[in-house]
Amino acid sequence: MNDSLVLFAQCMLVVTVAAAVGGRLWRLARRKKDYNRLKWRLRRLRLSKMLAYLGVDLDTYVRAVPARDLAAEMRKCAQCRACAVCDACVRDGKLVVDMHFCPVYQSLTRHSKDVAARRYSG
Repeated sequence: MNDSLVLFAQCMLVVTVAAAVGGRLWRLARRKKDYNRLKWRLRRLRLSKMLAYLGVDLDTYVRAVPARDLAAEMRKCAQCRACAVCDACVRDGKLVVDMHFCPVYQSLTRHSKDVAARRYSG
């Protein structure tokens, strides 16, 4: 009877560890899917071109910026009316000294500095 109790405890330990590992793998897969969905939505906006214009890596940016801030930036970009100026800047490479036409420029520069600081400090 004592041996069967030890065997049962070992089986329960294996099941518990397997469940914990499975849960962790599921959360990682879910997080990756969420990041991929965010990147897909972001690539559909001029915002991704603005990030490239500023020299910010899209993957790093999506992972570093809080989801709430990123959602607000994407919403503002989608509603922006300065498309001609933005296109001249990010698509055509026209140098634009005053970037305040962009409703997310301040947030972008703030977050891109945070991303750069994290990348070079770590």
